[in-house]
Amino acid sequence: MKNTKFIVSIVSCLLLAFVGRVVFADETSADGYSVSANIPDFQTDTNVSYFDLLLEPKEQKEISIHLVNNSKETATFIADVNNAATNSNGVIDYSKTNFEKDRSAKYELNKLVTPKTQEITLASGEAKDVAFQLKMPDENFKGIILGGIHVEKKDAASKKLEGTGIRNKYAYVIGVKLQNSMDKIDPDLKLLTVKPGLQNSYTTIFAKLQNPTATIMNKLAVNAKITKKGSKEVLYETKSNSLSVAPNTNFNYPIDLKKQKIQPGEYTVTIDATKTETGQKWHLAKNFTIQSDAVKKINKEAIIKKEPINYLPYMIVVGIVLVVVILFLSYKLMRQQNKGR
Repeated sequence: MKNTKFIVSIVSCLLLAFVGRVVFADETSADGYSVSANIPDFQTDTNVSYFDLLLEPKEQKEISIHLVNNSKETATFIADVNNAATNSNGVIDYSKTNFEKDRSAKYELNKLVTPKTQEITLASGEAKDVAFQLKMPDENFKGIILGGIHVEKKDAASKKLEGTGIRNKYAYVIGVKLQNSMDKIDPDLKLLTVKPGLQNSYTTIFAKLQNPTATIMNKLAVNAKITKKGSKEVLYETKSNSLSVAPNTNFNYPIDLKKQKIQPGEYTVTIDATKTETGQKWHLAKNFTIQSDAVKKINKEAIIKKEPINYLPYMIVVGIVLVVVILFLSYKLMRQQNKGR
């Protein structure tokens, strides 16, 4: 099986705590190109390598990135303006070109920064500044609008490591953070839905968590438990530390069922979460029902742990039968001996 593996080159400074694990590169990647932000004179924090912009409503600006093709061949690149998402690992993700926005999101970066997609062809050794037009929302907003400019070589997916089935794909992200003010917003966390499914072919319960606020939640610790409805006995439990959740996004938090089949019934999921930086806590709970029809297909496709056969009950039954047979034969033998006398 051919797996696509994103390897974002760790050759630049990390985006500060507000973005988490995304990195920005200004050196050449293994694919022979480099990307960097042309930091504008209206930048808020000139010490960072992403666009950190504090602008007025309706204000219009141009921003640009610097793209260099250091390979020996002409190459084509795709530059997408993406909204910040949150993946199931609790990591802020800038690579998703299309995903359903959260209902709490009033604005989206790829509608404020245009064009949404650009295709750039560069000869060997050629460099170019790629421009984007930014128009702030008409109305004043609180918090931040977050996303990034994702740059990838067009034919990157066709590269294959010799002797392996792994395809390597290199990509760069230049973050974009928009604000009208520096006022801080208190984060919030909500539990929207719960449903069974598969993650990497393993049975999983997905608890959809939402950050409905226009701020990033960093260093979020989550403890999720599943019990039978009305019971305190914990059937399954998953813990995570240092999750990051993008503003106005939701994600499916996976609760591992330990390779066991999903059983129909009525359950309760309980989420205890703590923002370790501030000590802010959330206690969330939701009842949910798993229908038998819904899990048949899931269990059929899942990798299920085969439980070892417990032979003890069978051994006990066989032992009892043997004892009965021996006693019966002994009884018959004794009767025959008594008759012969």
